Amino acid sequence: MLVLLIILISTLLSETRKMPQTKIFISMTVFTLLALLSDLLTVLWEGNTAPGIRSMIIVALICLWLLSNLTSASIDLYMLRHIRSKAQFPRGVITLLMTAWGINLIFTVIILLTNKAFVTSTENTFSRGPYYYLTALMFNISILYGTIVIVRYRKAIDCNDFVTFLLYEFIGIMLPLVPLFITLPVTIDIPVMTTALTIILIYVRIQSEQGRTLKQQELKLKDAQIAVMLSQIQPHFLYNTLTTIKNLIGENPAEAKELVSDFSVYLRENMDSLTEKRLIDFRRELENIRVYLKIEKARFEERLNVKYIIEATDFLLPMLAVQPLVENAVRHGITKKKEGGTVTITSKELTDYIEISVIDDGVGFYIESSFSNERAHIGINNVRQRLASQCGGELTVESEVGKGTVATIKIPKKRGPGT
Repeated sequence: MLVLLIILISTLLSETRKMPQTKIFISMTVFTLLALLSDLLTVLWEGNTAPGIRSMIIVALICLWLLSNLTSASIDLYMLRHIRSKAQFPRGVITLLMTAWGINLIFTVIILLTNKAFVTSTENTFSRGPYYYLTALMFNISILYGTIVIVRYRKAIDCNDFVTFLLYEFIGIMLPLVPLFITLPVTIDIPVMTTALTIILIYVRIQSEQGRTLKQQELKLKDAQIAVMLSQIQPHFLYNTLTTIKNLIGENPAEAKELVSDFSVYLRENMDSLTEKRLIDFRRELENIRVYLKIEKARFEERLNVKYIIEATDFLLPMLAVQPLVENAVRHGITKKKEGGTVTITSKELTDYIEISVIDDGVGFYIESSFSNERAHIGINNVRQRLASQCGGELTVESEVGKGTVATIKIPKKRGPGT
C-alpha cells in the first residue's frame, strides 16, 4: 500500500496529471488502494465477535468486491486506450468493453444484495456463497474481452507492454477459479494484490517511456541547434569572408588582421550555440551581430549600411536569437538589391515586454510564400521555437516586396516556462 501511495502522490504532482490517460491511471490506483484497505480491514475484523463488527465487515467486503471490479475496469480501459494510441481501431471497441464492465458491476451489486455471494457464521467468519461463481463468470467475460483485444493488436504495442497487459488478464481469468481447487479465506483478495503489482509495473513503464521521450526531445533540440548553426555558417559565407580577407592582406594588412580576429569571434559564438542552453545577455548577442556586420561591411562596402537604435540592453534571450534575422536581412534583403540598403537594429523596453526589431529596406518578399531560401526558412523556424520554449517570446515577420522586411521579437518581462 505504501508503494502505491507514493506512486499516487508522484503522479498527482506530475505535469501530466491532467492528461486523460494519466487520470485513468490515478483512478485505478485510488480504487486499488481503497480495495487493499477494505481487504485489510476484513482480515483484521474476521472472527471478532464484538458488537457492530459484523455489519462493518459486511460493508468492507461489499466495498472490496465493488472496488475490485472498478479497478479491473479502469485497468482494461487504460490498456485499450494505450493500444488505441498506437493502432487505430473502432471507438466502439472501448465502448463495448465499458458496457460489459457496467453490466458486470450491476450484476455484482444485485448478487451482493441477495446475501448469497458469501455466507457468515456466528463467529463472524466468512466463506463463499452459492452465487460467488456467477460473479466470477461475469468478471471473466469482461476480462476475456479485454484479452482478445490485446492479442488482436499485439503488434502495435511494445513487447513489455504486451507481456504486462496479457499477464494481468490471464491472472484475472484464472484467479476466480482457484477456490475450485484450493480453499482460501474469502477475505484474501488475490486479484487486488495482482492489480497492485500491475499498477507498479505500468508506473515503471511510464517512467521508462518518459525517459525515452526526454532523450528524444534532447536529440531534437540538438538537431535544432545544429540546424541553426548550419543555417548561419554557410559554405559561401565562409568562402566569401576568406576571399575578402585575402584581398585585404595586400591592400590593408592591419584591417585584414582585424577581420581575421572578428571572423574567429563569429565562428566561436556560432559553435558555442551548440552547447549553450542558458539564456544569454543581450549585450553578448549584440556584440556578435556587430562582428558579423563588420565582416559583411568589409565585403559589400557602401552597399551595406548599418544603423543601431539600442534603448534596452538589460535582458536575457536565447543565444543566436537575433543574429539569424540580421543575416537574413543582409543575404535576402540588402544584397539582392542592386544599390544595397540599410539594416536597422532596434531594442526598446515597453510596459509588458522587450521588443527587438531588425529592419531592412531591401527587396522584400511575399509572406504567403514564406522564405524562398530553405536555409532561411529553417533558421527562422528554429528562432521562433527557441524563443517560445526558452523565454516565452515570439517572433513576427512582416515584408512588402520592393520596400523591405521587419522582423520583430517580443520577450515578456515575466518569463515563460522555459526560463
